[in-house]
Amino acid sequence: MKRFTSFLSALLLFSAFALMPLRTSAIIRNGDVDWNLDVEIADVIRLVDDMTNGTATITDDVDGNLEVNIMDVTKLIDYLMGGELVLDLYYPPVPDSALVINVNGVSFAMMPVQGGSFTAHGFHVPVMLSDFYMGMTEVTMEIWDAVMESRPRGPLNYEPKPNQPMCSVSWYECQEFITRLNELTGLAFHMPTPDQFQYAVLGGQLTHGYTYAGSDDIDEVAWYKDNWHPIFEWYYKRGGSGHTMPVGMKKPNELGIYDLCGNVEEMTESSLFNWGENYDTVGTPHAWSMGGSVLHEAVYCIPFGFTQIQENNRTWDRGFRLVLQDRSK
Repeated sequence: MKRFTSFLSALLLFSAFALMPLRTSAIIRNGDVDWNLDVEIADVIRLVDDMTNGTATITDDVDGNLEVNIMDVTKLIDYLMGGELVLDLYYPPVPDSALVINVNGVSFAMMPVQGGSFTAHGFHVPVMLSDFYMGMTEVTMEIWDAVMESRPRGPLNYEPKPNQPMCSVSWYECQEFITRLNELTGLAFHMPTPDQFQYAVLGGQLTHGYTYAGSDDIDEVAWYKDNWHPIFEWYYKRGGSGHTMPVGMKKPNELGIYDLCGNVEEMTESSLFNWGENYDTVGTPHAWSMGGSVLHEAVYCIPFGFTQIQENNRTWDRGFRLVLQDRSK
């Protein structure tokens, strides 16, 4: 009864403003409930209908929190009445154990990873890694903007939110970002090496032996092809660029690190052919991506999955995260 009353209130609120001038916008995801690449009065009608009929899906999510409720109706009506569509951006909670870095007013968290021995890439050769910090999430649009003056012009035809992973960026452009970040902080960040990435996916010294990063159930910890396609495949097939998900919406792994599987595949620092050689330092720049993305089947989201990439290539489902091996530098 309470749920029906909420829907009825939304309908009455909508009716009160139905004859007033409304604005439209080319917002692609948030607010475009009927997926016609515009935000208009029909989207409110569709949103209320879906909620009333119990058929609401993630495409009805206006405020970007991956839930559909009365607040989505309120935000959409406010926007159409001429206000600004302000989204409550979600970021995962930062544990006390994290190292928090601030750059130009934007903070991001690095999680401690205790080093140790593990078998890299199934070669049955023990690899010894020293302690390091790894980004709790991928580098986000917000972090990139805090460090760099502009974003590369990649294959995106929508305006990503600050809490989405930085994507459509080449390996070389990431190196420019890291160089600038190191200048601003006085630290020595770099991309993870393949060994470091695999070790973190497995959970390091805290490993529970999961199939994926933090669970045997991939849907708990990753955005990948099977749970992404129902959300965005329709739009993607109509010619729009793909759409990544906000960081940290799934469960973290044993180390408190999010999205090591799925969402965007992540570029690494060193050559694949150094694996199994006690290699945890930055080496020859042969670019590889790991972890799988929203376009990949579950089999590509396992700890040992990898893809060779072109260092100057950009794609919307590829990003990166940071590693800090010696915070004293």
